[in-house]
Amino acid sequence: MRTSLRILRFLRRYSTAFLHPDHPFLRDYQERRRLQIIMVTGGLLGVFMLIRGILVIRDTPEIGGIVLTLAFLIFAGMSLIVALRAKGYRWIALALVTVAGGANYANSYLSRVFPPAGLPFAAAVVVALHFLFNRWMSLLGLVVQIVAFLPFLYQQDFHYASEGERQFWHTRFFANSAVSLGIIWILCEAYRSVRDQAEIRLNRLKAELARDITLAGKIQKDLLPPNKSEGGPYQWHGFMRTMSGAGAGGDYIDALEIRGHTWFAMGDVTGHGIQAGLLVMLARTSLHQVLRDQQVQDPGKVLSLLDYSFSRTASSLTEKSFMTFVLMRFDANGKVTFAGSHLKILVYRPAEDRMDILETKGPWIGVLTADRRVSFDEFTFQLGIGDIVLLYTDGITEARDALGEAIEVKGLLNMFREALQESQDIEKINHRIIDLLVHATGKNIFDDDLSLLTIRRAH
Repeated sequence: MRTSLRILRFLRRYSTAFLHPDHPFLRDYQERRRLQIIMVTGGLLGVFMLIRGILVIRDTPEIGGIVLTLAFLIFAGMSLIVALRAKGYRWIALALVTVAGGANYANSYLSRVFPPAGLPFAAAVVVALHFLFNRWMSLLGLVVQIVAFLPFLYQQDFHYASEGERQFWHTRFFANSAVSLGIIWILCEAYRSVRDQAEIRLNRLKAELARDITLAGKIQKDLLPPNKSEGGPYQWHGFMRTMSGAGAGGDYIDALEIRGHTWFAMGDVTGHGIQAGLLVMLARTSLHQVLRDQQVQDPGKVLSLLDYSFSRTASSLTEKSFMTFVLMRFDANGKVTFAGSHLKILVYRPAEDRMDILETKGPWIGVLTADRRVSFDEFTFQLGIGDIVLLYTDGITEARDALGEAIEVKGLLNMFREALQESQDIEKINHRIIDLLVHATGKNIFDDDLSLLTIRRAH
């Protein structure tokens, strides 16, 4: 049983392996399933016909020739579907069904058996037409096949006691066959009706889920800190874009001015979608509560409290999640104290035209158990007037260029330098980096959330 399931899984994967990943059939569930069933069924039927033809061709050359020809046509039709990249695959399948139906009746007439040997295949034709097209095409196939059975009423196959008895049994077999095919058509209709209703409900649920995800993403973006271009010792500009279709993202940007200090945070929750977005909201709420209400001043202690709150929630989730997080406190005199583990911090010093790259060290948020407090080491550096700090998430550094190579920190560093050569305006720097990233990757839709936070010491 397991071997059979593995074979069927392999055939199902193989049935669409020749399609491009962006092929519409791979995005449309019904088309994908229809194509997979056709390829798998056609492959199995072709093998069956080939074996049967080889076995009977010696004793009944006419029937064996028909069966082998049918096997050849099935393989030729499937090869044509592959060559055309599934374009018009349903019409190719219809041609195969029609040819197979004709071969089925030729086989039945040559066998001179009543009821016809191909009656089960006639039922399969009704189901196939219903599956490939619609009820009317299937009904037409049903009527045509019933009419094609009529000559069997007068076939002299068995030796009955009388002509009347032969006619009685032939008529009875014919009526039973017609009724059976009609019942099969009705069952196909019932199945289609149930499936259509299920699809309507499913599409309604999908639409509701899409609205909820979009709303979650909008709320998350509305809670981004407002950019600041004047006033105070520091100016900053944040940019965030969630991956296509995710709605809510796992990236986190924040900026707060509290009691003479300016705090900046950047984080990235593992995963995407609603859970990642909710954990970002949890981190944001916890951070604001610790900074505003508890008035904790040390970044390391703030992260310790944040990690405790985050871990208690994350540990109860089915899908385990962690969060890279760096928290930075900027003092009015240019001293920067930071803690946490995230990507490298880039610092441009225009007075010396020098780029510093600073490591972030420490545990991720939510990695360790929630039953004990985790300590975070603190590090410091000094900013001069005009110095610019760049924070970012791995949606940028892990993006791949046209050659398939990751951008990495080196690539981002080059983009940062090029943006700085064109403008010292932090908003223009962010937008220029994104433009360069789009140019390097050759696409405007990315496989991950990406965020930038650019900070300048104004005075």
